[in-house]
Amino acid sequence: MSAYSTIDRETFKWVKTEVEATLQQARDELKKYSASDDKETLYSLTNHLHQVVGSLQMLELKSLSTLIMECELMVEDFTAFDTSVEKGSFISLVESALTALQSSLQKLEQGLPENPIREVELINQIRATRGLDAVEISSFFSPSIEVYPEVQARKALHDKDYRIRAAALRSRFQIFLLQWLRNNDETSIARIRVIADKLLAMSAFGAVARLWWVATGYIDYLKGNELQNRAVHSRILRSIDDLLRQLEAHGESALVRNSGDELVNIMLFYAGVGEVRTERMDEIAKAFKLHEYFPVLQGLSKRAGHAAIQAQLQELSQSTELPLPYIRQLVASYFEEEQADNSALLQIVEQMDVVTRGFDAADIELITPIVTETLQVVKGLRNGSIESSEDVGFHLAAAIMFIENSINGAALVDEHWEQNGELKYKALQAINKHEQLTAEMDGSHLMGSERKVLLDVVGGEIEENLKAVELRLEAFSKDPANPELLAGIDTQIRQVRGALQVLGEQKAGLLLQMSGNQFTALMAGEIEATPVLIDALAVSVGTMEEYVSGLQTGRQDMDYLLDRSISDLEIAIGKKVSRADVEALLDQSSDSLFSWLVEQSDFALFTELKSNLRDLLTLSRKTGLRDVEELVKEQNRLIDVVSQEPAFLNDNITASLQNNMANIAAQLIQLYGTEETAEELESDAAKAYKKSAIQSDQDDLKFHDDMDLEELGEEITEDQIEHVNATEK
Repeated sequence: MSAYSTIDRETFKWVKTEVEATLQQARDELKKYSASDDKETLYSLTNHLHQVVGSLQMLELKSLSTLIMECELMVEDFTAFDTSVEKGSFISLVESALTALQSSLQKLEQGLPENPIREVELINQIRATRGLDAVEISSFFSPSIEVYPEVQARKALHDKDYRIRAAALRSRFQIFLLQWLRNNDETSIARIRVIADKLLAMSAFGAVARLWWVATGYIDYLKGNELQNRAVHSRILRSIDDLLRQLEAHGESALVRNSGDELVNIMLFYAGVGEVRTERMDEIAKAFKLHEYFPVLQGLSKRAGHAAIQAQLQELSQSTELPLPYIRQLVASYFEEEQADNSALLQIVEQMDVVTRGFDAADIELITPIVTETLQVVKGLRNGSIESSEDVGFHLAAAIMFIENSINGAALVDEHWEQNGELKYKALQAINKHEQLTAEMDGSHLMGSERKVLLDVVGGEIEENLKAVELRLEAFSKDPANPELLAGIDTQIRQVRGALQVLGEQKAGLLLQMSGNQFTALMAGEIEATPVLIDALAVSVGTMEEYVSGLQTGRQDMDYLLDRSISDLEIAIGKKVSRADVEALLDQSSDSLFSWLVEQSDFALFTELKSNLRDLLTLSRKTGLRDVEELVKEQNRLIDVVSQEPAFLNDNITASLQNNMANIAAQLIQLYGTEETAEELESDAAKAYKKSAIQSDQDDLKFHDDMDLEELGEEITEDQIEHVNATEK
């Protein structure tokens, strides 16, 4: 059975209506139990779930029907007198299963395929609660794998030589894998891809070559796509290491007998499901006929090639002058200034009409529909059918910039361009249809050339605004009795925050908000302009400049810059957290967490949440509650990861965040008074990764033709190999 099902639309409509009604009844029963603790109410819940399973099986939605069936079995286990299932986990998992089903039904109604990844993760959480083994994604995906690439049989190595070379590659694979698991190091996963290429070139048997051929497509998936559950991929890569161990010990013949068919099956799934695609992934998808399982792949062959689209865009830019920079300025002015009416949109509509006519004549795939949807959004704003908001302004500006960068050649037309374009189109469609804007549509998902172009554009705008802030602050430092010298700083800080929001850089929001609040208070005469405060504000502005410069150069691990500057500013402010604030702080922290989990792209919610966590960290340190301190640190790490990769927020992570907050509140309620300032906070500076020089006696080890180990950029010592092996144990 395919992972994605072909569904009769009319049948689906009436089944969906029945399922949704039954789901609501199931939720009502769960609420009754939650309020009463009476397990008798759960028998009706079991009946409702059983009814849903039958409907889903009729539609051949295998992963969804299995999810609800596992949920039904968990309810039966829970109602038994000797159950080992905890109430909190039980309620959380049932709610997650019902929510996942509702979300999947909505996607299917929109014409999107059924994607079983999330369902399998939930299924395994439920099975783990029941004490059962996990199921693999391959149980919902079973293509024919009797496909083999060409091999270089005449270049087959002697077993001894093969084992030596396999051992050298495995040692490097282990180091790169460890680096990727610890630091999400993109360079490491790229080097793992090179290792897979070398193993493919070394293969003299078709079954072994197939394994490494499919592995290259799978690793391309890891490189280009957002990973919902890194633990799954950790297990897959560890399985690859197990096969490498066999090659090292017994040579290629070991995998002829056991060619890892189950692993090939799993890797094929990801090679097919990946949204960001490479030539190798498409090559594998075509060879294994994955379009039969993933309908979205059927459109790949129909879509014009990237080079053809690039040529069309270049021809249009040379034949017609389009007023896109002017439109971008008009849109920015409209959303930055308070509007009394919608008359300012008339000029935008007129200019967009010019652009639309140009693209309609060219009829360029993907981008022409984006232009059409953009015009419809502007018209909707003008006639009042679309309400003006920050989200609408962001997506409208992002779409215009995407069109502008495409037409002037600043954005290379590649798979990243295609993915970014699809996100723009979906966001504009959602606005025009009055549908909810989802988290994956925000700026944190920009990739490839578009992100680089936006960094250049946004970086220039931020630099200009921060320089203006510096000049005003410098003048004020010389005449602190004249707050009028600070006029305009609040607007410039707001523009910097807006520019960073385009890139999805939420972590800088707290520093910007704190700085902006101090500037506003200084202008209003509410606080004293002490030399310490002025110096701290100057450092904050300089930190933002350094942070944005680091983004442009691809610098990693810059969070410590923000943490250090925030701590300095807190010291200058003299921030205190007392016992009287504890109850309110816990309420605020819990509220901000739950609100942010609903809308991770909201800058204000993220900033409030991070500020609350810093206060919680202060309390835990002052009272010596080390367990709470570690919980708060874990919260911070998880939230930072989710802010960068929203797809990381699965139900397991959500449960961890909620449980951590509950444990923090339970322990902090025992606080005794503290009036110390934030000056005593420890600075948690992130340690920059330092790559050590690695020596080896295998420098002259060569592979077929020019395949040299030096391509991997690392040499491995015996100590490192022993360290990796110890870590595995």
